[in-house]
Amino acid sequence: MYIPEKSILENYARLMVNYALNHGNGIKSGETVLLKGGEAVKPLFYYIHREIIKQGGHVVPMYMMDDVEYNLDKDFFLYAKDHQIGKFESEYYKGIINEIDHYLYIIGENDPQGLKDIDPKKVTKHKSRFAPWFKWREEKELAGKFSWTLCSYGTEAMAQEANLSIEEYWDQIVNACYLQEEDVVAKWKSINEQVQHQAKSLNDMEITMVHITGPDIDLHIGLHPKAAWKGGSGANIPSFETWTSPDWRKTNGWIKCDNPWYCDGNKIVGVYLRFKDGVLQEARADENDSYLQEFLTIKNADKIGEFSLTDKNLSKITKSMADTLYDENRGGDFGNMHIALGDAYANCYKGDPSTLSKKDLQEMGFNEANTHKDIVLTSNHTVTITDSLNKENIGRVIKKDGIILI
Repeated sequence: MYIPEKSILENYARLMVNYALNHGNGIKSGETVLLKGGEAVKPLFYYIHREIIKQGGHVVPMYMMDDVEYNLDKDFFLYAKDHQIGKFESEYYKGIINEIDHYLYIIGENDPQGLKDIDPKKVTKHKSRFAPWFKWREEKELAGKFSWTLCSYGTEAMAQEANLSIEEYWDQIVNACYLQEEDVVAKWKSINEQVQHQAKSLNDMEITMVHITGPDIDLHIGLHPKAAWKGGSGANIPSFETWTSPDWRKTNGWIKCDNPWYCDGNKIVGVYLRFKDGVLQEARADENDSYLQEFLTIKNADKIGEFSLTDKNLSKITKSMADTLYDENRGGDFGNMHIALGDAYANCYKGDPSTLSKKDLQEMGFNEANTHKDIVLTSNHTVTITDSLNKENIGRVIKKDGIILI
């Protein structure tokens, strides 16, 4: 089994604990972190656990068995009855949310398509039961009392899925996360300044419509004037993207995603989506269409909750990684853009998001759903805008040939 050098893993742990958590500020002594990961990520889990302790934090470990032979998730879906599929231990999970200050999840797969033979109805029903958990998390985050982040640990199976050697796969991780930097935290603070500059430039305008065109897309996405652009700040490592929550009602057009979509242990290829007045009118996939159709039965999964752009000059990710976290931040030739089907980010608001009611969010067109799944486009695309503050910006190009032009 390939394991990166100790110095790389230690730097990775410092990055996640001392930068990524607490919105780019790192944890404080006495704070509690829920650390989640499976056996596939054991080396990084160990070093992150150790770093949290070294910084005076407390750890609630959630370490799972995920071996190919002993796959608890797959066995659950094979043998669980309906009453087990939908069971949600509300008091237990509510207690966790009350206890923790941060949540750190290490992505790592021993079998990226481990649930491909499972009835998708079971998977979507089981995932949907976590709606209260995500709502509690969001409420605590909006109150400024909680942060979360994700990172990835490359495995042989993930590298094989991406048609890379394990060494090539880890080269992408090391370069993307700047894990060879002597002061990796300072490096990421510098990167975050660049991402924040892009977000501020977009927020200085009052963009009410973006139009994305290219060989695989012709899509209009509307934005509420009070919708804010966000970027970086530790939520996901790596993260080079700038994103916002759109007004789902003003989505019109189509997109054909050139990047495979990995969703709940399934691989969906060639996703085509066509919207009219915010709602999906047509959705199909070249491979695993049945899972796509079942996913769309989740309430409001047929509407978008996020629009995101990545500048190719910021990201050092050059290859498809068979991992949404990396693919949605890919630089390559054209950067990327992605939309998310499902829930919007309530904190994408030009004001104090903790003051927003459910009615306020609905009036701004922020979608509410029990899911949020990113679908990525990496082929060339041009983004133009309509700016309600400056009529001269109607049709202004803000992204072309992979570069954000602001």
